[in-house]
Amino acid sequence: MDTERSILISCGNNFNFNMPYWVSTLILILVIYIVISIALYYLQDYVLFKPEKLSNDFRFDYENQKTKEYNLETRDGAEINGLRFFPKRRK
Repeated sequence: MDTERSILISCGNNFNFNMPYWVSTLILILVIYIVISIALYYLQDYVLFKPEKLSNDFRFDYENQKTKEYNLETRDGAEINGLRFFPKRRK
């Protein structure tokens, strides 16, 4: 009796290939990793940045931080809002 666990993969009628258990586990882990990576690549805008449209009169207010707000208009008429944070001066 063979002490090493293996999974039998059959390719057609005439060819049988014994793959060690750790190789099939490694392939499964790699496939899952690749699928998750591709999904995160295409969904990163919604997963990481969570876009949210703010009203036109929305003001950012940070009590302990000095900021300046910029509103930029693009060629097609859309408006992009930017926020600049100024560092605190060291004493």
